Amino acid sequence: MENKHLVFVFGTLRKNERNHYLLKASNCLAEQAWTTGSLYGTNYGYPVLQENKRSRVYGEIYEVNSSQLARLDELEGYRGEGESNYYDRITKRVHTDEGVHEAYVYVMNNANSDMELLKN
Repeated sequence: MENKHLVFVFGTLRKNERNHYLLKASNCLAEQAWTTGSLYGTNYGYPVLQENKRSRVYGEIYEVNSSQLARLDELEGYRGEGESNYYDRITKRVHTDEGVHEAYVYVMNNANSDMELLKN
């Protein structure tokens, strides 16, 4: 039996967005979920999440298998812990109407001056 992983998505991986095809075969656990952080616009057509405890970011939670997670890692530029990653993949608490889950979230820890804070 293949491992299952929970992933919180925002931006282009959400339903009806351009990269959602990577999640078509996965199980959506919650279409209305949130975690702490802030979204920044990149001027490249996708947002990035920066960690903080002051704000909320809204998104969806999916259950994915290991091969789906590897495809998400590739999209997000995540090569592994301690590597030179575009995004870091961390575990965060994600809240839903059904309760709290621990899920992977792709975050960028260093927003730069070219990025615009978005209202989520």
